[in-house]
Amino acid sequence: ERRKLSWAGIIFASMTLDDDGDILDGPIVLAKGLSETDGRLADESIEPLEIAAEDAIGRMKKRDRMDDDAVERTVGRALRKACLETFGHRPVIGRYMAPQISPRRSTCRSRA
Repeated sequence: ERRKLSWAGIIFASMTLDDDGDILDGPIVLAKGLSETDGRLADESIEPLEIAAEDAIGRMKKRDRMDDDAVERTVGRALRKACLETFGHRPVIGRYMAPQISPRRSTCRSRA
């Protein structure tokens, strides 16, 4: 996995959804080990990744947005596709669903 990280980089995405599956915060995307084609850091190309993640959540059915695992899979696929188009790599994706304080939402989980 270290070789993959050194070659393809890693993307972290964080978001918070409310009880209805609507986005409260995020997605916030951070990139490590990715660069622009001219060698600059990938900071300027993060916005399209955030938009891709937000659009992917928006296209989900409401009941699917209530399932943290489904949201994580959907966001992961959207980010991998957007990274391939933007950087030519499929980086490791780390997703973090921040908990909203509510008895109806599942607890916070972090996956890489």
